[in-house]
Amino acid sequence: FERYNAYRCLTVDELIDITHAASKGVLPKGRNVAVGSISGGAAVMMADAASDAGLEMEPLPDAAQAKLKELIPFAGTRNPVDFTAMVYNDLSLITKNFDVILGGGNYDAVVGFFAFLAYSEQLSESIIEALKPIREKYPDALILMSVTGPKHVLDKFEEAGFPCIAEPYRALEVVAALAKIEEGFQKGLPSIEGMPEAPTLKPGKYNEMEAKAILAEAGVPCAQEKLVNSADDAASAASEIGYPVVMKIVSPDILHKTEIGGVALGLADDGAVKSAYNEIMERAKAAYPDAKIDGIMVGRMVTNGTEMILGVQSDVVFGPVVMAGLGGIFTEVLKDVTFMRAPFGKREAMEMIDRLKGSAILKGARGTEKADIEAVAEAIARLSVFADKNEDVLDSIDVNPLLVLPEGEGAVALDGLIVTKE
Repeated sequence: FERYNAYRCLTVDELIDITHAASKGVLPKGRNVAVGSISGGAAVMMADAASDAGLEMEPLPDAAQAKLKELIPFAGTRNPVDFTAMVYNDLSLITKNFDVILGGGNYDAVVGFFAFLAYSEQLSESIIEALKPIREKYPDALILMSVTGPKHVLDKFEEAGFPCIAEPYRALEVVAALAKIEEGFQKGLPSIEGMPEAPTLKPGKYNEMEAKAILAEAGVPCAQEKLVNSADDAASAASEIGYPVVMKIVSPDILHKTEIGGVALGLADDGAVKSAYNEIMERAKAAYPDAKIDGIMVGRMVTNGTEMILGVQSDVVFGPVVMAGLGGIFTEVLKDVTFMRAPFGKREAMEMIDRLKGSAILKGARGTEKADIEAVAEAIARLSVFADKNEDVLDSIDVNPLLVLPEGEGAVALDGLIVTKE
């Protein structure tokens, strides 16, 4: 639905109201909305509704508020505008108030509240006459009316160009829905233009190092590492890479290495590396005596970053679907992840990141160092292109964790798993 800009209605009432409002052919270009009301209480409720719906209610400029105070000195003029029931004593105040709101503020939509006045046919006709100059002066503005009454009276509001949504709370929800639909039109379809060509995946089993090599070619980089088959070679590799290092068992048959003690972190010297090599090998053989063991990986220990998790799952209906989330507690406890169908470009990858509840952590919340979001978005997008190209072969991908380094320093996959359909 997100990809093709299909708005998902949760109730039949919502479906009818949104379709009705959209049928007028006027969509808000943004989310900044103003409310003009005969009731201060209703105005406050509508402000809450706007906030709940993800709309903005910027205050009217001071000059516009001063004009409204000249019209009705005791009016609430900030936004929402409470022009009070005083307008019934002088119906020209309706025209003047809405003219100031639409002309003095930079609003994408305006919602008026007139309660149950439509039950008075005579009063309704007078109010509609007061509103007609507004429709003529602002023909392209989205102006909804929250008003209740018999259909034949409401039809007159409609004919004058003012769609009616009886429930004030829902009127703001309708504005938010139309804004979301317009945002979808402005975005257009996902594009992979400019994305590099992805490598081809062959069926079979891949150990962690093979998987990460493929992922690096696909656009998800990994840290410096080497495969070794003896304790002495492990120490030599660690010295070359630079301490501290991490060591892991490498086997296409052992997918969960930590559970069997197949991982050692923060090794700081040759002695620790040699001991870790022997211990990891013993544990792996004891836990999986029939497993094919390719050796032990020695890699650079990277710690200065924020953990994320990336993944791909081949769905029987939608094909490859990409997942991104913050790592650790955010994934395990808070389930803070987002999904998008492959393939897509960097723009959509940025949207996936923005939809995470914890995205502020990546952006430098509360004085923390800003992470390299550009690098993450590039990796997510390129992973999606790789998954799409290899849809017939690929079953799943798991990159956990992807360590996002400080801004400008990139991101590295610390673990990677590729499972094919064969």
